[in-house]
Amino acid sequence: MAPRAGQRWRCGPGAGSISTVSAAERLAAAVRTADARAGAGDLPGARDLLAGAHDEAGVALGPDHVAVLTAARRLAAVHRSLGELGDARRVLEEAQAAGARTHGDGHPLVLSLTYDLAGLVDEMGNAYEARRNYDLLARLGPGALGADHEYVAAAGRHLNREEPPTLVVPPRPSLLAPADEREAGTGMGRRARLLAGIGLAVLVALATTAVAALSSRDSGEGAAAPAPPATAAAAPTPGTTAPPGAASTPVPGREAAKPPPATTAAPKPTVLSGRYVIRLAHTGMCVGEGPELFKDTGRTVLGQHPCAGVSPPTILEPVGGAYRIKLDHPVDGLGCATVDYGGTEDGLLLAGAGCEAGRADQRFTLEPATTPAAGYRLRSVPGRSFCIGVYQASRQDGVQLIQTTCDGGPDQVFTLRRS
Repeated sequence: MAPRAGQRWRCGPGAGSISTVSAAERLAAAVRTADARAGAGDLPGARDLLAGAHDEAGVALGPDHVAVLTAARRLAAVHRSLGELGDARRVLEEAQAAGARTHGDGHPLVLSLTYDLAGLVDEMGNAYEARRNYDLLARLGPGALGADHEYVAAAGRHLNREEPPTLVVPPRPSLLAPADEREAGTGMGRRARLLAGIGLAVLVALATTAVAALSSRDSGEGAAAPAPPATAAAAPTPGTTAPPGAASTPVPGREAAKPPPATTAAPKPTVLSGRYVIRLAHTGMCVGEGPELFKDTGRTVLGQHPCAGVSPPTILEPVGGAYRIKLDHPVDGLGCATVDYGGTEDGLLLAGAGCEAGRADQRFTLEPATTPAAGYRLRSVPGRSFCIGVYQASRQDGVQLIQTTCDGGPDQVFTLRRS
């Protein structure tokens, strides 16, 4: 009979019994040593020790073992203290998924991982993921941890928190404001302010013209004003171009409302905007949400799915020379396609998250492609050296999109059709 994983036979007297030094005990000893190093200020040393011990125990005991999950929390905390937020998130997500698969979402240790993950992604600015994890805590925490547990209370505060009161209530965002400013709730937006300024200028010009007309009537009692002498049009100010077809002689009574000189500008390239069906050139399937395949993480990610019934609808929004791919989810509301862990590495998945102004991992460039198929290559802004494609160029329904090395394959070419 062979020993179970993580155990070994004792040699010598009593051979055949299981050694008291198990993989779990070795892991516990490594955690204690790492804690001591962290307490002494050696965070990198603590991280490296914990990472090695955690990986070794994960193989010996399994990633869902309670000791391995506990060590994962400690490792993520050290990563977070070092500012390695992406690494901390990866450790917590993997541990949470492994624990939930075996012990259930409501297990106290899994809920502790959920609490850590909720706080971390909130710190990283992902309000969508933070709310999802806090909601899980709020629903399952009272029964497993107690209604007055600090993690449950923190979830309640997050889900019900209110913005601090302000003395001045800002106006509602204008529908003409750029999307970044509408979603951030930052006032009227640049376009609305521009239109308001133009409207104010027109009102001032009209008022000036009215005052001039009244003055003329009072002084001449309806007598016609003398026509100005015919003169050549004034030379345009350097750096400006006279509007085409402009009259060379001023119009009587309109001196106060002369149109501003027009400026020349190069024609703008075509910009895509609005709802589009995004298809994979190699399968004809459409981009939509579904469970992550080949790995039971419980995550919902973007992948290729049959176009009939694919959801949610996708919207292209031009932002700063790139695009955001918005997901119009019928339940969760408007989100944005987001590349995992900041989008800077190879092998990352894409999933929906709350749209946030300025996030590079929610922006993509579209590069026209003609070979091996006509369409667009898609790259994330932070991972522009990589291409978005289908995992292993699979033709299987539901396989996830992935950011990976550009290989010129048709699985990295997308076509767009207005919907």
